[in-house]
Amino acid sequence: MSGVLLKFNQLKKQFGYHRAVNSASGEICENEFISLYGVNGAGKSTLLYLLSGVYKPDSGSIDYLNLGKKNFHLKMQLMSHQSMFYARLSAYDNLFFFQELYGEARISEVLFALEMTGLIKARSKFIDGFSRGMIQRLMIARMILAKPEFVFFDEPFTGLDIQGQKLLLSIIENRGIPALHWKIKSFIFVDHDIDRAYELTSTVWYIQNGELQKPMTKNEMPLDQLRELLG
Repeated sequence: MSGVLLKFNQLKKQFGYHRAVNSASGEICENEFISLYGVNGAGKSTLLYLLSGVYKPDSGSIDYLNLGKKNFHLKMQLMSHQSMFYARLSAYDNLFFFQELYGEARISEVLFALEMTGLIKARSKFIDGFSRGMIQRLMIARMILAKPEFVFFDEPFTGLDIQGQKLLLSIIENRGIPALHWKIKSFIFVDHDIDRAYELTSTVWYIQNGELQKPMTKNEMPLDQLRELLG
C-alpha cells in the first residue's frame, strides 16, 4: 500500500429511529482494495454512500487529505442500486450528458463505451424501459468513460448476464482497463458472493450493527472464519 487517500472518523447516519451507521472510523490507502462485509442491514450501503458523498453524515468527519474533496469526487465513481440516470433520456443521451459534466463530450467515446458494454443497439432507448442488467451495463459504460481512480462497488454484479459479469470481472481483476490507460488505484467492494469478494480484494472490512470493525488482512481473517462470522 502507498499513501493514505482518505480518512474518516466517527461517522454516524440515522434514518428516523434507525441508526444505519453508528460508529465508522478508518482510512483508505492507494493500492488498497477492500471487501466490505456484513449481514443484511448492517450498514454497508450507507457507509459507501457516506464515503462517496451521496449522503451527508449526521456527525463525524471525512478528510480528503492532499486530494481535496472536489478533486476526490472528480476521480471517484459509485456503482450502486441507485443508477442516477435520467429515466426519460436515452442511453446515449445519458452518457453524453454525463461526459459533458466532466469536460468535452466526444461522440466516438460514448459510442465506444456503448459498444463495449453491449448496449449499442439500445442506445436510442429510454432508460425507464431498461432491465436491471441493462442499467448495470450502462453504469459500466459510464465508468469506462470516466476512468475513475477510486470506485465504490455496491453489489455491482446484480442482474448482469454472463457476458456482463465477465466484462465487469475483467475490469475489477485488472484494476481498470490497461488498453484504455485506465488504472483503478483503490476500491471498496460489496458483494453477496463472499468468496468472489474475498478473492478480488486485499483488505477485509466488517461492519456489525452500524459499527465498522478494525480492518484486517486475509491472514488475520481467513475465508472459513469469515463465512462463520456471516452465518
